[in-house]
Amino acid sequence: MEPLLAAFPDFETLSVVTVLSRTGRSCVLLTLDLNTLEESVVKIGPKDGFLRNEINCLKSVKHPNIVQLQSVSFSSCGQLVALKFEKVKGEALVKYIIEKGRLSERETTIILNQLISVLEYIHGKGWIHQDLKPDNIMFDPRDQKITLIDFEFSCQWSKWRYTTSDLGTYEYSSPEIRSRKRFTGPEVDLWSLGITLFVMLSGSFPFSKEDLYLRRETWLNFSWPLFVGSKWQRIISKLSDPDPRQRISLSQLKVQISIGGSSGLVGIPNEKENRSRSVTQYF
Repeated sequence: MEPLLAAFPDFETLSVVTVLSRTGRSCVLLTLDLNTLEESVVKIGPKDGFLRNEINCLKSVKHPNIVQLQSVSFSSCGQLVALKFEKVKGEALVKYIIEKGRLSERETTIILNQLISVLEYIHGKGWIHQDLKPDNIMFDPRDQKITLIDFEFSCQWSKWRYTTSDLGTYEYSSPEIRSRKRFTGPEVDLWSLGITLFVMLSGSFPFSKEDLYLRRETWLNFSWPLFVGSKWQRIISKLSDPDPRQRISLSQLKVQISIGGSSGLVGIPNEKENRSRSVTQYF
């Protein structure tokens, strides 16, 4: 048994299948219940760390596109906490994108509509995810269902107050987070959604790492691949406006999706340019 798992008496029937990931914040294990033969995912970390956010958020939400938190357990020493999740079907969306090169407009639209649904729900419940990216979206290509995971950086928001934060993944973080400026809440998820949408359609990032770190506050002009049509360019640009007050809302986004537009040309991107912005360079 994984030494960390052995610290939790409630999980004595669980056996570790594999270690899915380890970070400075937590360890994620794929486990098998020896009694029921059911697989589950267990995330372990300090009880006073970021997992508190995840527990509080997931206990207050329930949505078909959000990972289900099954139980919470504390270690015998009282210093660690373990979250037991359902095992979600499919694989991380980022892996699916890398395997395919880029997604079709049809697949992108199906995924985007589900993301809109789940973001509308959690924002309506007073939460923001704050780390939206393809790595945190599980995707099952068989039924094309997504499941949003990893709520460690989630936090509550209110339209009556501002907050500051430097949490999230830098490549997907909005200018106000990267610059530690005040924001309300949902607008930071909208920015991340715009970058995620670009990655889905193109298989690359809209900017290089160098550009990202050199220009923290201002927007960079996208270098649009030929196959990203005018409709999607318009949507991504509106989601990723550097001024958070000008970013379109989720309800406005649904209207934009329904509006027609050029689907773009099916072409081959500039390989030299695309290598500098490839999704795989960030792994």
